[in-house]
Order: sequence, then C-alpha cells, then structure tokens
Amino acid sequence: MTARVRIGDRWVGDGEPCFVIAEAGANHNRDLAMGRALIDVAAEAGADAVKFQTYSAETLYSKKTPRFSYLEGVSDKETWDLIKEIELPRQWQGDLAAHAARRSIRFLSSPFDAQAIDELAALDVPAYKKHLRWLADAKGVTAIVANGHAAEVSSLSRDERRRALALALEEVADKVPIIAGIYSDGTREAIELARDAKAAGASGLLVFPPTIFMWGAQVKPDMVLRHFSMLADGVELPLIVFEYPPASGIGYSPETLTELCKIPTVVGVKDWSNDIVAYERNLRALRASGRPVAMLSSFTMSLMATFLLGADGCISGMGSVARTPAFVRTKRSPRERLSTASGPRPANRASP
Repeated sequence: MTARVRIGDRWVGDGEPCFVIAEAGANHNRDLAMGRALIDVAAEAGADAVKFQTYSAETLYSKKTPRFSYLEGVSDKETWDLIKEIELPRQWQGDLAAHAARRSIRFLSSPFDAQAIDELAALDVPAYKKHLRWLADAKGVTAIVANGHAAEVSSLSRDERRRALALALEEVADKVPIIAGIYSDGTREAIELARDAKAAGASGLLVFPPTIFMWGAQVKPDMVLRHFSMLADGVELPLIVFEYPPASGIGYSPETLTELCKIPTVVGVKDWSNDIVAYERNLRALRASGRPVAMLSSFTMSLMATFLLGADGCISGMGSVARTPAFVRTKRSPRERLSTASGPRPANRASP
C-alpha cells in the first residue's frame, strides 16, 4: 500500500515531490511583524509551508514546573513565565494565515490543546477554497461575494475578514470578480475595511447598512447619503447598496435609493426588502434614476417574481448551497455591471 497524506491541494508521500515545511515555531518572539517576516523568509526560500506552534502556558506547564537546565545562563525566568512570554497570541493566527496566503505558502501550526485544534480547524482553508471553486464553476455565476451576509461577517474580526477575502482572491479571482462585504457600524471603520479590500484586490464592495441607522436614518436620510458619499470619496471601487427589509428599520426608502444612485460609483442594489411591493417601488426608483444601476435580487422566497419584474441578477446566500438554475441568472442587459453573485461561508462558525 502506498502511504500518502493530503495537505491542502498537495499529496505528500511515496512517489510525490518532497514537501518542505519551514519550522517557525515560537521564533516570532511574540512579535507579529517578526511572524510575518518568518513567513516571508520561508516563501523566498521556496518552502511549501510554514509551521508555527499554538499553545498557552496555562495548559502546557504548571507554574511549579522546574526551570530547564539548558536555559541556565540564557534566561533567569521561570519556565511558565518564559513560555507565557513567547506563546503565539491566538488572535494572530488569522493574520498570519492571510499573510501566508498572500505569499503563496501554506500556513500550518502545531496545536498543543483542544482549543488550539478547534481554532485552527475553524480556518478550514481547503474546504473554503473548494467551495469557492465549486461556485465559480457554476454556469452563469459572474461574481462572488466574500464576507457577505451568509458568511456571518458580523462574527469575523478584521483580520479574519482579510483572510477570507485573500483566500477567495487567491482561489478564483482569475475566473470571476470578487466583491468584498463591508459590515461596520461606523463610516470611518467602513472606509478602513474598504481600503483593506481594495489593497487586497477586490473588484467591488457590498455595503451593509450600519445598525445605527435603525435610530433615525429613515427620518433623516442624509445620514445614509453622507455614509455612502464618504465611502465613495475614500475608496475608488464600485459600490453595491445592501437594501434591508423596511420593517428592520435600516432599509432605505425608494427616495433615498434615488439619491444614492446619483453617487457615480454606486453600480447596483442588492434588494433584500422581502416585500414584493417594496421591491417593485425600489426597482422603479432605480430605473428612473437615469443611471445604469443594476437591481440584484436577494428575495429568495419570490426570486422568480423579481426576475419577471425586471431584476438584472441576484446576490443569493441560498445560492451558495443550492447551485441550481433557479439561483443562477444569465440574462444580460446594458445596465448590468455585476449580474449574479454568490456569497460563500468561509468555515463553520458559531455567532458569539
């Protein structure tokens, strides 16, 4: 029997090319910049992967553990204190994994406890990339949303969002445009996230409504217009407005959508109004704007009806798991910029 194991998309073992893993271990010295530099060195040397260690002093040693003899003359710290000083901060793993992806080298880490296993498994990089490719290969899919609503973006840290986007770009950006979801309750943070997406190579932005809009945006639509205007001024990327149900308190009126359409970089509206009457009003507002702003339905329960009314395409979270003709819109029109998109879920993740 031939002994082989699979690491990502590579087979390792008998008859396969040598798979080189650069051991970074704890040599980052609890310095994130040093950790990235170790990845850079491994990538430049031609290694296939770089491996760190994920542990915590609390689960590895007792505070009563005797000092190691080989550290005599090197450090006067107790064993537990020394290990605590050089442990890899758990929140860095997403950042280091994203940096490794940018350098086209695999990120690995040795887990020393059950929590470390769960955290590393949550990255679930091979499964995420496989799912992205499955979506990109579907006939009619012309763009993919990373960090969208179905991806539980609200539960992701900034580093995890960068990581998810970097993986999507690495895997399928050569086949379809990647649209980055921008979820934030503040305009300044939204601009920072948008700049992250532009720097990574995203083709456009899907802009969520800040939840703070619930307390006044429908009464004072200038809040919405200022948010989008500042975002448009801060980042030169096409913007897709995410329209929530009016009953949520953060949905936009047709009049507000009309004003948003005047922003030159607004190219589409993802309509999740969940009300066919509200949807038709929004569609009429877009058509009357005089600009080529695409109506992208997210009205899963009445998807066909929205197409019959004239939707240019759809952005569907359901389409991420039900890749069927019912969720793939192939109709083209002059006003269509981004016709159909699916938003993948990067990994199994429980909302906090």
